[in-house]
Amino acid sequence: MRRFVSLVALAVLIGWLLFAWSAGWRLILVDGGSMVPTIADGELLLNRPASGHELVEGAIVTIGEPPASYRTHRVVEVHDDSTATLQGDANTTPDPGRVTEANVVSVPIWHGPPWWVAGALLGAASIWILWPASGGQKASRVNSSRALSDIPVRRRAARPAAERNRGPLQLATDVADSTEPTQTASPAVHVVGS
Repeated sequence: MRRFVSLVALAVLIGWLLFAWSAGWRLILVDGGSMVPTIADGELLLNRPASGHELVEGAIVTIGEPPASYRTHRVVEVHDDSTATLQGDANTTPDPGRVTEANVVSVPIWHGPPWWVAGALLGAASIWILWPASGGQKASRVNSSRALSDIPVRRRAARPAAERNRGPLQLATDVADSTEPTQTASPAVHVVGS
């Protein structure tokens, strides 16, 4: 069952990523410090496609042709002719020229270090690997608001050693049991007078 759920989750994730890519969502690695301190050099941007109404003063937009000439800057002024002037937060002067809505390729909705993405993928893989397999003995889930002594314990009937699940603690118990001397129960025979 675990494998089935994992495969379904993986298929949904891949399907969502393919849909997002085909719909114009992009990951862009920032190469430059013109937007520091808002967006640092080397950060990863998650950009959604432009909707056609992005040139609003204060908005951050991405313009240019993929991938080498992308430029992500802030709109600092919107003009009466529906054009706008852009400027990087770290730059002292505005960008040359004006841009129109047609020039806006995408809009960043998230930015952060690339290792966040790697960490999220590693975390998801760790959960998948460490998730207890069905059919085996599972770790009990403990509610942190209850003391361990308040948790009822259900004991199983003793089973022969050959039928036990061989975990590390059980193996140690089996070894300890096998070192005890075996006693054979033989009835004592007493002969009463002849």
